[in-house]
Amino acid sequence: PERLSLNYAKKLLAEAGYPNGINPKTKERLILNFDTPTSSGPDDKARFDWLREQFDKLGIELHIRATQYNQFQEKMRQGNNQIFMWGWEADYPDPDNFLFLLYGPNSQAKY
Repeated sequence: PERLSLNYAKKLLAEAGYPNGINPKTKERLILNFDTPTSSGPDDKARFDWLREQFDKLGIELHIRATQYNQFQEKMRQGNNQIFMWGWEADYPDPDNFLFLLYGPNSQAKY
């Protein structure tokens, strides 16, 4: 991956019609919603604060919308979201970490 400059991001934002993160019609900051399943993880606050700071550099206000997992899944199925992170990272470097979900008694499907 290659990190792109903040100036390039601001240029793209202006081309999209939001110079400096401002909606030209309303003269208000652009607001984007970040959906996430509710978690009690110790890193959540730090992660969300960092994300807000990064969007703030573009003049964008980021709202964090944490919901219970079943509600989060429903938002994803309906496409009722703007920005989200959803996934799973391997906690040890072995293919079994993922493959056990696809084969054997843990599998959700027969084939």
